[in-house]
Formats: sequence, C-alpha cells, structure tokens
Amino acid sequence: MTQRHPRSPRPPRPVFKAGDLGDLINALPVLFGFPPENSLVTLGLNGPRIVFGMRLDLADAGDDISRTADLAVGHLEQQRVQGGITLAIGEPLDLGRRLVLAVEARLIRIRPVAGGWATDDRYWVSMAGASPRGYAYRRSLHHPATAQAVWEGQEVVSSRSALEATMAPLEGDRLHQIEETAARVVGGLISQHKENSREEVEAFMAGDVIPALRDLRASRPVSEARLLRLACLVTRTKIRDAAWTLITPDNAHDYVRVWLHVARNVPHEWAPSAYSLAAFACWMCGDGAKSVMAAEQALRLDPDYTMAGLVLDLATSGLNPQMWDGDISDAADAAS
Repeated sequence: MTQRHPRSPRPPRPVFKAGDLGDLINALPVLFGFPPENSLVTLGLNGPRIVFGMRLDLADAGDDISRTADLAVGHLEQQRVQGGITLAIGEPLDLGRRLVLAVEARLIRIRPVAGGWATDDRYWVSMAGASPRGYAYRRSLHHPATAQAVWEGQEVVSSRSALEATMAPLEGDRLHQIEETAARVVGGLISQHKENSREEVEAFMAGDVIPALRDLRASRPVSEARLLRLACLVTRTKIRDAAWTLITPDNAHDYVRVWLHVARNVPHEWAPSAYSLAAFACWMCGDGAKSVMAAEQALRLDPDYTMAGLVLDLATSGLNPQMWDGDISDAADAAS
C-alpha cells in the first residue's frame, strides 16, 4: 500500500486540471511518482484539490473486497476530506469494478465525487447513465500532466519497480571497494560500548554529522571518507536519533536526497539506518510510496531493524504528516 499527501509542506507542485476521468488517470504518475498498474486508487479531495492518495495492488485487494473497501474508506475518513474519488486501473477489470462500487457504497460521511475502472485505452464510470461501452482514452507518460510535472523538476519514472531501482544499494565490485575503504577509514571511530555517552553524541554531531549533512544538503563535495564516517556514526542508536530530530517539514525533501545517497553508497551493514532516516523524510514530505520502499529496503538488509518497521507502519497508517507533532522521542524509544 502506498499513500501520498500532496498538501504536506514541499516545493510548489504543478497544478493540472483534469477534464475527465482519462485525464485524471494520466495525472496519477504525478501524484505517486510512477503510473499505478493493476491498482486500486482512492483520492481524497478538499474542494477541487486532491489532498490525499492511496494505492493498493488489485491482487492483494481482491482477497477480501469488504475488508479492502473498509480500509480505503477508513483512511479517507481519517484524513477528514470532503470528497472521494475511487479508481481501479488494470486487471482483473471486473474485480476493479466491484472494488470501486464497494468503496462508493461505504462513502457516507464523504461525498463520492467520481469513480471508475480502466484499461490502458478505455475507462468506465460508476455514475448512473454512463455508457456501458465505456469511453476511449490513451494512457501515456507523455500526457501534458506528466510532461508539465517533469518540466517543473518532479521525478516521474515508468513503473514502481523502476522507482525501487533508483533506491537500490551498491552491489558487485563497487561494493567490495567501499567495504575495503570503510574498514580503513573508520577503524576505531566509535566506542565499543553498547551506548555512546551524551558527550560523545554531542561531539560526533557537532564535529562530523552536522557538517557532513550541511554539505550534502547544499550539494557540496563530500569525500568518500567523510560519507563513510557519517554512515558509520548513524549506525549508533543515539547518534541516529539525534540525526532523526534534524528532519523537519521544511527540510525533509533535502534529507530524502541526502539519506538515500548515503544509504546507496555504504556497506550494506551500515545502510539500514540511512534508509530508515530516508524513509521518515519521505513520509514527512508526503511521499508514502518512496517511504515504504526505503523502509522495505532497510528491512531487506536487516529484517530486525526496528526503526524501519516503525516508519513502515507510519507510512501505511494513513496518518497525515501534518498531524505529526515533531517529537520523535516515543518513536525513538521504541526503535532503540
């Protein structure tokens, strides 16, 4: 399940007005970062503007139509939106139709704005009086909605798997080189005690972590040795948590880029902490899809990494990032 909260603080998003359901389907890659395939999509609206989006795989959703419809409506209600749009895209087409109708039947406190199901070249709408033959359209990443978003600097890729590939860790010869360098440059860097003292944490934050993060956020050159030193330090829980507190709604987009860069360029055993920080930053700026992917990547490398599991739960909970109180202390204690 992936979610998107476009109203979360972030650089200005392109504004696109959909003229029909086909235009809306072609605008979904702008919302999720990739075109949903074989998916159930629910969108929450305040006035004419989409403020929340959730995507489920049809294959998973079809196991229990009632449960899936309840889940979708529950998330919409949690967002306190005024209106809802439900779309099923891809196969099985009839399963998509039944899911859309099940969701709409449960929209009691939320106004159903539109609903439909679609293939790549035809869509059908749920409203009374609609043509049973559906309506022709063409699904394309070259649609004006996507073209406008890319022109204005947004990353949109061809599929969910393509987005995951942009977040994959190092492999092969380059990984072996990094591991050799890491052993040489960070030997004896941190204490062998289970926990670093407050004084040690403050010293490492001031001397190493914050200066490296400042340069990475500003896209200034950071040597391989400094990057590895940063990655090694945030494997320690107290230092990681201190870095976690630096992520705010105003800088989360920078930290997505920074922590994904760190995670992808260090030994695998150090990467889960950086992936988890990236996952939290993704969630803070409203990108549930990337948050889930980053957290899942951390868990592939370390299935027991608690922070990754906590952020994954957060990213799939339906909680709007604007409702976050900015205090990670409880979450950090649980992740320790």
